[in-house]
Amino acid sequence: MSENSNVLIAEVDRVVKDSRRYLAEAEELVEGIPRRRARVEERIAAAQERSKEAREEWYRVREDDDVGWAEQEEVYHEYLRASSAVSGVRSLLGSDDLDSENRKAVARQVASLVREDADQRLRAIAARSDNPEVRRVVAECKEQVASATYHLMRGFAEARSLEHEEVRTTRAEAYGIFERLKNPPADQ
Repeated sequence: MSENSNVLIAEVDRVVKDSRRYLAEAEELVEGIPRRRARVEERIAAAQERSKEAREEWYRVREDDDVGWAEQEEVYHEYLRASSAVSGVRSLLGSDDLDSENRKAVARQVASLVREDADQRLRAIAARSDNPEVRRVVAECKEQVASATYHLMRGFAEARSLEHEEVRTTRAEAYGIFERLKNPPADQ
């Protein structure tokens, strides 16, 4: 009652490829921090430039006697919006997405989910065959996935112990990321 060995081995290969792809995404959570930080800093610089221009316009309009009260009010509110935008963008620097310890914790959680998922899928494949070759390939692939997840987790070792709430939130975020990796939106 064994399924075709070639089909099962192809499924095993798919599990390994998926696991590698998921682990690469988990690694990008940490490795991509400098790139994401640079984008935020570019956005801050652009927002600061808009704020500076709005402030200069506000000063100009305020000193111009030919400008009416309504226009002054409009320019002043534009200056306030631009200043507020700087604060909003600047707050992104403190986000979890740019916190290396948080990203490492999320990456470790994603790696754990990848390993759990791969083990479950590989066990299901092995159960569908009594062919020793399929079982050998499954065992080898389990070892490959375990090794890859171990290396990622060791590479992103925690520098400090996380509090219970941090563990809970990083696990929830990792689960969401992993679900998106397994079931990408249709428009990708």
